[in-house]
Amino acid sequence: MRFRFALKAALCLLALLGALYVFAYPVRTYLAQERQVAQVERTISVLGAQDAKLNSQYKLLQRTSYVDQLARADYGYVKPGQQAYEVLPPSKHGGSGQSGTAQPASQGAKVTTAHKSRSSSPWYGPLEFWHHL
Repeated sequence: MRFRFALKAALCLLALLGALYVFAYPVRTYLAQERQVAQVERTISVLGAQDAKLNSQYKLLQRTSYVDQLARADYGYVKPGQQAYEVLPPSKHGGSGQSGTAQPASQGAKVTTAHKSRSSSPWYGPLEFWHHL
């Protein structure tokens, strides 16, 4: 009697494990696929927003007036017949007193840079880190 009960319990447990194996693996795969689908949908929505933004930029760049505006603002281009001016920052070392005034670009207004004193080490000196170990 005890043996029959143990056999029935073992068969029931085996049937339960078989049912879990048959149903649990597909359910786990289904849930993983659902997560992947959700991630792909999020990616598609982000790419759709980027596509809309790029399309609007493309439409703007097709307008000649917008391209002219960008050229003037970003690159300092001027239309034929216009005069370009460059405003220099105040000089740090005194100068002639004309610093900060507007001068026509064609009359030699330049941005000057301070020269660094030359050191004896070559330009690649900071890259040679093993000498500092």
